[in-house]
Amino acid sequence: MDRKEKLLELIKEGYNNVKALSQYFGVSLMTIYRDVRELEKEGKLIRKHGEIKLRTPEDTKEEGKDTCAYCTKLLDKRLEFIYYLKDRKIKACCAHCGLLLYKQI
Repeated sequence: MDRKEKLLELIKEGYNNVKALSQYFGVSLMTIYRDVRELEKEGKLIRKHGEIKLRTPEDTKEEGKDTCAYCTKLLDKRLEFIYYLKDRKIKACCAHCGLLLYKQI
């Protein structure tokens, strides 16, 4: 079992922050942040206000509203960043995600 699979298992058991997970694995916070970010991009978990949780069907319904194309967080109309393409528009939650998204477009 690789670290990401074990990470998902531990989150399911109640580990809900990066510090606890880094202590469990004996690795740096940055290593866990990288793993968490990858799992978040894969749609397996959600980060909110320093807490990590597994993605549930309710979260997916909530995301149907308007989510960032880069980090999948809910959009805040005050900060959203929009790319208008010929056939569609792509929204990001902030300028930071918008610029990172630009690399992918």
